[in-house]
Amino acid sequence: RITRMISDRTEALAAVGHDLRTPLARLRLGVDAVHEPEVRGALGRDISEMEAMLSSLLMYFAGDQNPERPQLVDVAVVAATLVDDLQDRGCTATYSGPDHLDVCVPQVDFKRALTNLVDNAYDYGDQVWVTVRAAGQRIQICVEDDGPGVPEESLERIREPFQRLDPARGRN
Repeated sequence: RITRMISDRTEALAAVGHDLRTPLARLRLGVDAVHEPEVRGALGRDISEMEAMLSSLLMYFAGDQNPERPQLVDVAVVAATLVDDLQDRGCTATYSGPDHLDVCVPQVDFKRALTNLVDNAYDYGDQVWVTVRAAGQRIQICVEDDGPGVPEESLERIREPFQRLDPARGRN
């Protein structure tokens, strides 16, 4: 019964994920009607990112590996842009690091992970610091804030897919 229940839920979630492709396709068509090139480009990038996330989610439910191939990404520019976005929202945010740092990573996964960390820092802190450092063949990206932090007992759980620590922030 438990195995069947898990299988049924997985199929239902995969079906919902699949059905989300239709409104995304309508949004993509609607973006073509936007006259401002900057706005049209930003909306198009957001839709592409949502499509990639949806594909990743569907692969996760199907048990498939992520087909996104690592590519050269300027992680410094991605991090600095996320800090700029926070500043545009009125947050006191600081970027420290190089102007450019190209690293071979799966672009969508990297951006989603870093965006999640930065958004959480914004949601739970008043100030956010993002630091990028290169050390030989490794890079270190630190996202810090002055919020309450993650409880010690939750550190392992937050590394699991789709986990939320704050029950008040759950999705319907």
